[in-house]
Amino acid sequence: MDQNFQLSCLSQYGVTKLELGSYLNIATPTLQSMFKIDLHLQIYWTYSNQMIRQMIVGKFIIIANYYELNKVKEILDCRVTYRGMTELYKVQQIISQKQSVCVVKNKISGNTYVCKTYRKNNKNIRKALSEIQMLMKLIGQRNIVYLHEIYESQGNLYLIMEKLDHQLFDDYYHEEIQLIAYQLIILLSEFQKLNIAHHNLTQKHIMFDENNNIKLISFGKTSSIKEKPDFFFDMYQTGEILLELYCINKDQLFSKSTYLPDHAVNFIKGLLNLTEYRLNINLAQTHPYFKSLNGESQLVKIRSLLPKRNLSDLKKNKKQQDTDQDQLTIQI
Repeated sequence: MDQNFQLSCLSQYGVTKLELGSYLNIATPTLQSMFKIDLHLQIYWTYSNQMIRQMIVGKFIIIANYYELNKVKEILDCRVTYRGMTELYKVQQIISQKQSVCVVKNKISGNTYVCKTYRKNNKNIRKALSEIQMLMKLIGQRNIVYLHEIYESQGNLYLIMEKLDHQLFDDYYHEEIQLIAYQLIILLSEFQKLNIAHHNLTQKHIMFDENNNIKLISFGKTSSIKEKPDFFFDMYQTGEILLELYCINKDQLFSKSTYLPDHAVNFIKGLLNLTEYRLNINLAQTHPYFKSLNGESQLVKIRSLLPKRNLSDLKKNKKQQDTDQDQLTIQI
């Protein structure tokens, strides 16, 4: 965020000076106003020939060149709310009618985004504000969905967010599950540094971007914490996600006949352990489960159309690996 950004421009009152910091200050030869920069401040942008032409705030109509107005908008994005959602975005696809989520297309840039709509009532507004505050606190994190803009109408609040590729519902090989787990653990490490607990880590709240980075998409239950047990619940839910990805349940996990490569069973048990012997975030990051990654921390390719290896396949592979090793030893 730029501090004390200044712009000389025009308004209906003549030569105007605009200054951005913690407040938006607008001064003309005859008028001067100061607006606090927060989500209560509403701004309307007018467009022509696919460019921003005017900024309307309060009783001021600010006129400047496209590049200057675009700079102002970049500074204000997600710090204030905008008006005129339907003039700039067109609905392309309904993702969830129940949760009021859809895909929208920007009429100027042609880019597509996900729009999350909150009806204006006390409960929804509190939930939306909590999500916005958390997304802004986590801005810049690679594994967090990006919030682009916030729009408001008389009855709704709209969050314009990054459109992601697909959810965590595909079939994955063991090595891919390792990489998914590694990104989750690194993200939880960042959460711990910021004293944040997600409280709702599930497969449906994890998606991938076009570069196969995992992204968390729901922050309605996320909160700042003071007690570590809240944070360890996120670790526990990560263990539950790994059970789902490996297609096993807790009974199978604790069965002596269950085999998963690279100490995966021990790792998941540590995540699901709710006693004082559970894995903490530092132990999780250095666990032998991740040793075979060799520093790789990003999925290069998702083989979503291939079947998942079940337990019997893994056991067969283990026996085959043992046989191959025996044969190799005999040849040597």
